Amino acid sequence: MKIQVPGTTANLGPGFDALGLALTCYSYLEVKPAGEKEAFSKKNLIYKSFDYFFQSFDEPTPNVIMELRGDIPSSRGLGSSAACIVGGLTVANLISGKGLSKENLLEMATKIEGHPDNVAPCIYGGLISSTEEQGRILTASFEVHPDWKFYTAIPDFELSTQDARKVLPKKISFKDGVFNISRIPLLLKALEIGDLELLRAGTVDALVQPYRGSLIDGYEKIKGFGQKYGAATISGAGPTILIITKEDLDMDEWNNFTVDFNHSWELKRYEVDREGTKLI
Repeated sequence: MKIQVPGTTANLGPGFDALGLALTCYSYLEVKPAGEKEAFSKKNLIYKSFDYFFQSFDEPTPNVIMELRGDIPSSRGLGSSAACIVGGLTVANLISGKGLSKENLLEMATKIEGHPDNVAPCIYGGLISSTEEQGRILTASFEVHPDWKFYTAIPDFELSTQDARKVLPKKISFKDGVFNISRIPLLLKALEIGDLELLRAGTVDALVQPYRGSLIDGYEKIKGFGQKYGAATISGAGPTILIITKEDLDMDEWNNFTVDFNHSWELKRYEVDREGTKLI
C-alpha cells in the first residue's frame, strides 16, 4: 500500500502548541511485506509508531518494509516527525484491519509526539485547533479563505524541536499571556475572511518567537521581507519561516534579497491541504 501524508505548520504566531495547518507538501509512505532478513529499521520513528500501535493491542508487530519519500524536510518546522508518526500509525491501522477512527489515531499520535498541534492537521487536513482534556484530544476546524497564499522560506540548516524548546522561558508574565490570547481570535477570523490587517495583528506573538528568533540566522530580515507582503511567522519550532500573503512573490526578488545571507534560503509556495492523511 501507499499513503500520502501532508506536512504541517504549527503555532501560526500566538497559537503555541495549539494551532496547526496542513500544507500541500507531502511525504509518501510505501509498505510491503518483508522476508525474515528484511526488517524495517526499529530506530526509525515511523517504525516506532507502527510498533506502538500493535503493542497497544498486545499483538505481534508485522515484519514489513517501509520506504518514505517526499517533500517534507527534516527538522525544519514543517511537521516531519508528525508525518512519520501519523504515517506509521495509519499503515498499522490499515494492515491490522481494526478500522480505528481518526480520533483514536490522534490520541495515539499525541501520546507519541507529546502535543497535538502538528499531528491533528496531519490527520484531518485544514486549519485545526487542538487541546487535551482529561485524556481526550479535542479539536476544532476553521475555514481558510482561498485568497491566502502560503510561502515557506526554508534554510539549509536544521533546528531541533528540543533545542527550540530549551530557549523558551519557564515562566511568562500575565501581560504576555493576555497579549497572546487576544491575538488568536483575530488570527482565526483573518484566515477565515481574508483580512490582511487582522492577519498582521493576529500573527504577532509575545511568548515564543522573540526567543526562537535568536536561533535562526537571518530571521529578522526574512520576517521584514514577509511583512511587506502580508505576515511572517516562525513555522513550528523553526527554522522555516512562513509567509502568508495575497500576492504572488517574485522569485527573482527573493533570490536577490537573500544572495548575501550566510545561508541559502529556498522559497516554496503551498496551498492548504484539506484532506489530511489518505490511502492512494
